[in-house]
Amino acid sequence: VHELSRTYLNIFDEYCKFLESPVGSTRAPEPTLRLLPVSTGIFLQNKKLDKHMAEITWSAISLAFAMLPSAQHSQIQAAQVEVCIFKEAEQKLYQAALSAK
Repeated sequence: VHELSRTYLNIFDEYCKFLESPVGSTRAPEPTLRLLPVSTGIFLQNKKLDKHMAEITWSAISLAFAMLPSAQHSQIQAAQVEVCIFKEAEQKLYQAALSAK
């Protein structure tokens, strides 16, 4: 989970840098950050973890958010964050895991 949370932390960091850039600063006041679950599907190295990836993903995202500096914390809180789950069968798993958090 630590390595995955570092990945999401890097994603959040890059998103915040974009918001601070001249291009990002001209965007709507409440931009949307759309994320995909990282390290799932064909990119999952340990297939035994597949049934737990929803919980692992939400935990990693939570840890990444907690590791953000306060200024970036505010930027992410002001944004709409969406996690895009493409497989319909997985949508319920991710929703259930999020509801359990």
